Amino acid sequence: MKRIVIVGAGYAGLECALTLQRKLKGEKVHVTLVNRHDYHYPATLLHRVSLGTYSARKARVFIRTVLDTDHIEFAKDIVEHVDLSHKVVEGVMSCYPYDYLVLAAGFTGNTFGLPGVETYAYQMTSMNTAERLLADMEQRFKNYSFNADPARLKFAVVGNGFTGVEYAAELVDRTRELCRICGIDYRNVDITLIGRHESILPMLGERGGALAKQKLLDMGVHYLVGSAVRVHPEGVEVECPDGTMRTVLASTVLWAAGVQGNPLVADSGLPQRGNRVAVDDHLRVPGSTCTYVIGDCAAFTGKGESRPYPPTGQIAQQMGRYVGREIAAVVRGGEPGRPFTYHYRGTVCSLSHLDAVGIVGGKVISGEFAAFMKNVIENKWLFELGGGALVMKKGQFRMRTSD
Repeated sequence: MKRIVIVGAGYAGLECALTLQRKLKGEKVHVTLVNRHDYHYPATLLHRVSLGTYSARKARVFIRTVLDTDHIEFAKDIVEHVDLSHKVVEGVMSCYPYDYLVLAAGFTGNTFGLPGVETYAYQMTSMNTAERLLADMEQRFKNYSFNADPARLKFAVVGNGFTGVEYAAELVDRTRELCRICGIDYRNVDITLIGRHESILPMLGERGGALAKQKLLDMGVHYLVGSAVRVHPEGVEVECPDGTMRTVLASTVLWAAGVQGNPLVADSGLPQRGNRVAVDDHLRVPGSTCTYVIGDCAAFTGKGESRPYPPTGQIAQQMGRYVGREIAAVVRGGEPGRPFTYHYRGTVCSLSHLDAVGIVGGKVISGEFAAFMKNVIENKWLFELGGGALVMKKGQFRMRTSD
């Protein structure tokens, strides 16, 4: 009996497990999905969890509720090492021998070794971190009347990609609401987004990025061009393009300057750069026919491209689906199919409850229609996991139920 082990239940790993569940039903195989938590969560919505506009309880999708556990074994465990030579995944609780391995261990924040980031900044890398950030922010507002220091209401967001922009934009609405609730003058709130370039959101193109930036400025978000070099208890030290240094005062710092693959990649001796494996055109470790790497741990360069695609939920889902089909075909005695091809279907960046900017069908969209499309994208994933019932229970709609 062939043994298939999937490490990680993010977008890529869970999609792979569900594909194998469909494709290998009735086959004599043993599939094990290993994850450190009992639940999956949409990483693209962590910023909303950290703001309290999407509850952590609603964001969690418990894995055993979407898997057919008669055909797929779920193991809650922390994987510490992958022994490629002996084909064994080593966890804290048990070891998992395999014939085929799918490594989809997700991402961690990339601090670039800068001092103070690990100690004084939040990194949007897990549900637990998002909940801690929410609790800290709400406490600052609730207790403000006992210590009315405006410095407590200053926020710095480092990174002008999706996570940083979405957090900074939706933070405006959330802090306005908290000011009304707590009787605080909103003029005491200060939000600064720090990016290395004048333009933001390069994945939206020049026009889309410029539109998103103008919307941020209109909301009152300050934008500072420069490179963060240090985070300390009072804020962030930034080196500006002209070489001068500037301090952005902030009691809350969100570090969203980049991510990297799980350290498990390097710890297991896989060929890597920045904890990402440069996979072949079938998403395998070069030289291997049984070890696949997908999601944020994979660096896949498409035909004719000069650099790997950035890690996103969209490409992770497509990778998971592809590898599930590939392994199912091989297990049945067939041959690997066509090389993996990434089909870019557009992307949308949320700017508030009823506003967003994105590219769909090659066209820039914005406003409430873009916000609607953002919800459609998120709900499509939930539909794949649990159908219409899960969408109705945990989906994103015009009127949010977590406020």
